[in-house]
Amino acid sequence: MRKVVYELCRGFKEILLVSTMLIMLMFVFASYGVQLYGGRLARCNDPTITKREDCVGVFMRRVFVTKMKLQPAPGESYPAMMVPRVWANPRRFNFDNIGDAMLALFEVLSFKGWLDVRDVLIKVLGPFHAIYIHIYIFLGCMIGLTLFVGVVIANYSENKGTALLTVDQRRWCDLKKRLKIAQPLHLPPRPDGKKFRAFVYD
Repeated sequence: MRKVVYELCRGFKEILLVSTMLIMLMFVFASYGVQLYGGRLARCNDPTITKREDCVGVFMRRVFVTKMKLQPAPGESYPAMMVPRVWANPRRFNFDNIGDAMLALFEVLSFKGWLDVRDVLIKVLGPFHAIYIHIYIFLGCMIGLTLFVGVVIANYSENKGTALLTVDQRRWCDLKKRLKIAQPLHLPPRPDGKKFRAFVYD
């Protein structure tokens, strides 16, 4: 653990460059997301309302005790309560400004909640818009985080002196390490004083 922390401190410049590249990538995609989805993801909490002008007043919302939508018994109905209609963005993210868009993309970069973003884009705008989040996942997570880990590994290799060696030189170093580990077996001395034991020894 000490070596990993040391290599992180030693490679601060390279890590800063990779972090800057990731922030620039997030900024580009956030700007593009604001242009595409700014103000378009909001909807009414009443599923029967599609226009903002109609999202006023109250409505009866059914209350489910469980996520399993069980059918009520004959003569019974689901409990319901009066709820005011509200026109709002999805609960955890929106693309109405650069700050909120970058925060949403930062969370997506950690693989947490990106399926929620994708599902909302598909539900509200159509399946074609899921390409946006998939391209960002590929560029940000696959390339960006791989570069970040690669910088740490490269610094660790340079510290050990193996980064500049050729393939044959690395093989020679590995062979020398193995030769250091290999040791001859300890053989007991030959019992010269006793003929039978010497015979068995031979």
